[in-house]
This record gives sequence, C-alpha cells and structure tokens, in this order.
Amino acid sequence: MLPLAIAPLSYGFILERFPAKYGLISSCIVMAICHLAFSNITNITQAIIIRAIEGITLPVMLTSIMTLLTRTTPKNKLQTTLSTFIALTIVGGLGGRAISMLLTEYSDWRYTFWLLALCSLLALKPLQKLPEHKPPHQKPVTISHLIQCVKHTKNRYLYPFILIQFFTMVAILNFIPFQIMKTFKQDSYWPILLVYSFYIAAIGTALFTIRMRRRFKNLQVIGGVGWLFITCIGLWCFSFNQLPMYCIGFTLVCGAIFANHSICSTEVNQNEEEYSGLANGTYLTFYYTGGTLGSILPGIWISQYGWNTTLIYLICGSIISTILLGLYHQAKHKTR
Repeated sequence: MLPLAIAPLSYGFILERFPAKYGLISSCIVMAICHLAFSNITNITQAIIIRAIEGITLPVMLTSIMTLLTRTTPKNKLQTTLSTFIALTIVGGLGGRAISMLLTEYSDWRYTFWLLALCSLLALKPLQKLPEHKPPHQKPVTISHLIQCVKHTKNRYLYPFILIQFFTMVAILNFIPFQIMKTFKQDSYWPILLVYSFYIAAIGTALFTIRMRRRFKNLQVIGGVGWLFITCIGLWCFSFNQLPMYCIGFTLVCGAIFANHSICSTEVNQNEEEYSGLANGTYLTFYYTGGTLGSILPGIWISQYGWNTTLIYLICGSIISTILLGLYHQAKHKTR
C-alpha cells in the first residue's frame, strides 16, 4: 500500500495539466496486465513487484474518477455525487472480498485475478466515450500550487483527520481475520466472510450523508462528532472476542468511517474549487498514508501489547481526530 500513499499527490499535479479521461483508460490497461501477471506468480518476489505496480497505478484511477466527478457536478449536488461514488466503492470492496474468499474456498484463487482482468478490459469501451473535461483554468500549475493545496487554511485539518480515520479502518480490516482465526480456531473462511458481510452497512451510511447534508449546515462537525462516537463504540465491541460482537463492531466502525469519508471528500472539494485535481490527489495521499500505516503499526502493537491495548490506541486516535474537527470548524468560521 506504500505507493498508494505517495502516488496520488503527483497524479493530482498531472491531472491539472491533462484530461482525467486518459488517466482512467491507461490505468485500466495496466491493471488488467498486472492481474493476469499476478495469476501466474511463482514466488513472493514477483508478488511484491506486481503489487507495487498496482499500488502506483490504482491512485491514477481513483484520482481521475474523483477529479472528473468534481469537475462535472454542480456544487449543490456534489455531496450526492461523491456519496454515491463512495457507496459504489464499498460495494466493490465487499464484492471483491466475498468473491475472492469463495473462489479460494471452493476453487482456485487465480480465478479472482482472471475475473479482475476481464472487468478492467470491459471498462475500456465505456471509458472511451467519456468527454475530456479539461482543467477549468488555463494557468500553468507549479509546485507552489501543490504546496498551497496541502497547506490550505481549512483542508489542512481535514487531511490528517481522514488519515486517522482510514488508519483505524484498515487496522480492523487487515487484522480482524487473524483475530477471528486465533479466537475461534477456525480453518474455514466463513467466519471472516460473515463479519466482512456487515461491511455493507457502510453503503447506507454513505448515502445517508446526502440527507444529512440537506438538514445540517455544519455537517462535517455535527455529523463527524456523532460518527466518531459510533466508531469508538464499534472498537469497544471488538474487545469482547465474540463473533456477534465482531459483527456489530464491524458494522459500526465501517459505517461511521465511510460516512466521514463521504462528508470529508465533499468538504475538501468545496473548499478548493479551482484546483480539484490537486485537492483530490492530496486527499487520497493522506487517505492511503493512513491505510499504509494501518497495515503496519497495529500488527506491531498486537504482537507487543495485545489486541485490547491496540483497540485502546485506535480509540485514542479517534479522539484526536475529533479535536481536528474542532480546529476545522474554527478555521471555516474565520474564513466566512
């Protein structure tokens, strides 16, 4: 996941110069090749190299989609568009995990990558029909614009906020399978698949933010604090080491974090309208930096201090992110 954390920042810079459509098409071709190559690996070195290439390529796809959506959507409909986009990424995330587990359980894991390659190739034809939608400005984009985007008066609080949020979610997504296998002494993937199925609740919360946006003026603060409280309750549920509590915890954590993701991505784009490519690239850089760290640090904490202590660390992180929301609210109030 390390390339996912580094690449989007530079891609946001590139997308201020070139149409996002070409980023989508090229990334689909590269991903299809990587999927086919991964299905034929014979050692771990090959797997790491291919995964690194995918990690460099995937941000092109994500940054291009978000940039294209923000450039073509009226400001008053941006929350609806991005919430729908995030809901669909949740469907893809759940579907990918479920299908790969079922194929591995009952057939061959390679079928997953053949299917992914086919999907990437099938996407090429509709992508070619997309309009180009060039950047809305004609000014040359420089490194100074990128620095200004990172240091944005308001967004500089939202970027670390989403880093902590995705750190927490990836920590749960990556390490709960090991905890399930350890706790219940299971050799089957079904208990993991059962817990992961509650990931679908995040679709509802992502779409629910559309209605919340219409009712609450300061949704990022009012809704964010509420969702952070739900995140802490969800993390606490994981301390019981019972499968039903894991399901409840997974529902609460994933639902709350994706709601915040939906709200936060909209806020970032509304705060930075001119350089949407840079804003989305910066957002995804912080997002996947949290994911990269969430893939590593919790594993160290679990091995050194245990599962429950790791959950306490994650709850503390949620509290820190609440403070960042307060600072964002102050910055937003001052710039009105």
